[in-house]
Amino acid sequence: MIATGHTPDTTLSDSPDPERYAPRDDSSRKRAGWISPNYTSTRCIRPDSAKAKRNHCLTPDSPGEVRKQYDFIRSRIRQRIGDSAGTTIMVTSPRPGEGKTITAVNLAMTLARDYEHTVLLVDADLKGQRIHEVVGYESSVGLVNNLLDDRPLHELMVCPGVEKLTIISGGGSLPESSELLRSTRMGRLVAEMRDRYPDRYVLFDVPPVLTGTDAISLASSVDYIIVTVRAGASTLPELQTALDMLPQEKIIGVILNGVDNG
Repeated sequence: MIATGHTPDTTLSDSPDPERYAPRDDSSRKRAGWISPNYTSTRCIRPDSAKAKRNHCLTPDSPGEVRKQYDFIRSRIRQRIGDSAGTTIMVTSPRPGEGKTITAVNLAMTLARDYEHTVLLVDADLKGQRIHEVVGYESSVGLVNNLLDDRPLHELMVCPGVEKLTIISGGGSLPESSELLRSTRMGRLVAEMRDRYPDRYVLFDVPPVLTGTDAISLASSVDYIIVTVRAGASTLPELQTALDMLPQEKIIGVILNGVDNG
């Protein structure tokens, strides 16, 4: 189990600090293997930094201890999955309110600092997408628009001002979402996201396990699963039940949020 403490208030910067996360000039970054795609059809947005601050988004200006916690989680993930190309990871929780969405956002931002990987963060909570609200921008289209209306993926992606990170979030709610998530179409879409860019991590924010069958429906299509739980929220039996309902071989860790490290 990986524990994270209380995430302090932070602001969402428009871009990472290159002096902190990469060599100082482009030629040095390229020699070191830094991958930075040149997006030509993806819309760039400027998030509401005040809203992101209230929602505890991770930024280069976050306290060092918080960054170390997510760096540790990233290291543990790399240990578990190695350098697997085109990796898909599902982030879920036993119950609502356990920090799965902000964990997915902050983990995506942390993984985007890897030299050899880009990150696509997908809001697969089709009953009520929240990633765009957490990060702080308006969105009316998302994953559901691809699955139901054949909307091209590049029209759904946005660049939130963090290098090497793109997001699909928003769109209308879908009460019968579990059927869509277990569909052949969704399986093909996950495979496309995985295979089109072999240097990409694809993270899916998925509804809690114990509130429906969405998480179980998508679990068969992804490579790995991370479960988040908040201290004092779900009971140990509830956590165990949630873990037992998921493919055991795909679970790479449990993240404990809300730990008082003081």
